[in-house]
Amino acid sequence: MQIESHLKKKQRVLDNFLMPFVQSRSFPMWLSQLISMLGGSVTTVILPMVVYSLTGSTTMMGIVMAAYMLPYVIMLPFSGWIVDRYDRVKIS
Repeated sequence: MQIESHLKKKQRVLDNFLMPFVQSRSFPMWLSQLISMLGGSVTTVILPMVVYSLTGSTTMMGIVMAAYMLPYVIMLPFSGWIVDRYDRVKIS
């Protein structure tokens, strides 16, 4: 009996904690961004290890990582220009 009331109280605390996230309209976007960043971070760590374990070459590992990062290096200046140029309030 006492265990059940303790579990119900814990459930109520968890529900109260999660309620703002569940009711938020931007929560799915935030969650998908979190999952995407986690995947990108894992790829950044694992990719060089896989390449090195397959080839045994640090040079090949560097080439693969440079090719992996090249789109970011090319697109960041353009995306910064776009963000600075256009007003976010008018877009949405």
